[in-house]
Amino acid sequence: MRLFTDVLRETRNGALVDECSEKLNELTKAVVEESKGGTLTLTLSIQPGRGGAYILADKVVIKAPEPAREATLFFANKDYDLQRNDPNQLELGVRAIPDQESDKEVRQI
Repeated sequence: MRLFTDVLRETRNGALVDECSEKLNELTKAVVEESKGGTLTLTLSIQPGRGGAYILADKVVIKAPEPAREATLFFANKDYDLQRNDPNQLELGVRAIPDQESDKEVRQI
């Protein structure tokens, strides 16, 4: 019986093994950075060809952990538009005071 790894090395003239190596490295990096697991899936399909030949097709897919994304809090107004401020909360009338340099001396008590 021929070794599976020998067939993999000959698939697409070695490009399959190169692709698997790159994808494994990419997956490992994501797992290390996110401290979550992932998978690499190699799918091989064999179809009969003509004259006793067979067609071997491959697909390499990784499912890497994704970085956590920050969520944003929004409120819906009466028209169902999303906005950052709660439309039901009263305004306090607070305004920014411009930064002014002061000549006043600060005293400690």
